[in-house]
Amino acid sequence: MTNRRSALVLAVEIFILLVIVVFLAGSARTKVTISNRICLGTACSITVYGNASKAKSAIGKAWDAVTELENHISVNLPYSEVSLANAMAGSGQWLEISEQTYELVDFAIRMSDKTSGAMNPALGSLIAMWGIGTDDARVPSQEELETALASAKVGNILLQRRDGRCFIQITEAATVLNLGAVGKGWAADVAAKVLSSCGIENALLDFGGNIYALGKFPTTFGARDFSIGLQDPDQYRGMNFSVVSVHNLSVVTSGSYERFFEGPDGHRYSHIIDPSTGWSIENDIQSVSIIGPSSAVCDAMSTSFFILGPEGAASVLQDGFDGYFAVFLLGNGADRRVVQVGSDGILE
Repeated sequence: MTNRRSALVLAVEIFILLVIVVFLAGSARTKVTISNRICLGTACSITVYGNASKAKSAIGKAWDAVTELENHISVNLPYSEVSLANAMAGSGQWLEISEQTYELVDFAIRMSDKTSGAMNPALGSLIAMWGIGTDDARVPSQEELETALASAKVGNILLQRRDGRCFIQITEAATVLNLGAVGKGWAADVAAKVLSSCGIENALLDFGGNIYALGKFPTTFGARDFSIGLQDPDQYRGMNFSVVSVHNLSVVTSGSYERFFEGPDGHRYSHIIDPSTGWSIENDIQSVSIIGPSSAVCDAMSTSFFILGPEGAASVLQDGFDGYFAVFLLGNGADRRVVQVGSDGILE
């Protein structure tokens, strides 16, 4: 009897020891390294799960890649390739640009075509005119808007490859290229690729609300999908109206509640510009979130779907965008409702 009891005690002790070992091993796997920076005009963060030394090295390389991208495409940097192209607009000259800038501009043009112009990279003059998000925000006159719209044509942006080199030309002096609607998403994709190439398996990137979930969230006894909350515009930051579970996917949200200014008339104007009118968009959409494998595609869709609405979004998603889903928050108060496009089961 004593021997049986001793054997039982020993078995229990061994089991407890194994649990402790597994817990400690799990804790080592889930070590967290967080790095924050201001990039592309917004607060960005990279969180890596795993070996700290490996994580720091990979994060450093990811930030280098993002900084290089920003130096190429930011309209706020006078020496960027986009700024130089805008300065040469209407001159008839071709500007040599990097492969990355070429690919991003080409992507923006293709997404403009896919969204019937709802995502327009030639809206730079209108964006600057409204100035929403700056100290110079104002309501332009109808005449100003019509003048700017006349030159806000994607067809004025030309790309060319010659002898393995990349070139851009903007044909009209008043056309201004602005990649703000796709830049953060492209940067998140770039950073995620760098992390993966450095052997990072699990990470969470937040580039001004452009979320990319690389791999899964490690736990003591395994891993689970990352849970990403969809902000409730009527509540404090961090209060969500729903949650999506994702891995190796991006979640990008656009909402009229994020960036706006109140005009002299007391009216609230959103930063999202309707390319067909030049006016700040006004509809019953509070927010739209896009979930899919490319953060750049999600970024482009989040802006354009805010203009197109659920029916227009459904049409776009059916045109070669398998694996992408949209979640619309519509209406206010008792009329508020959630509409999913592309999936019936994406929300928790």
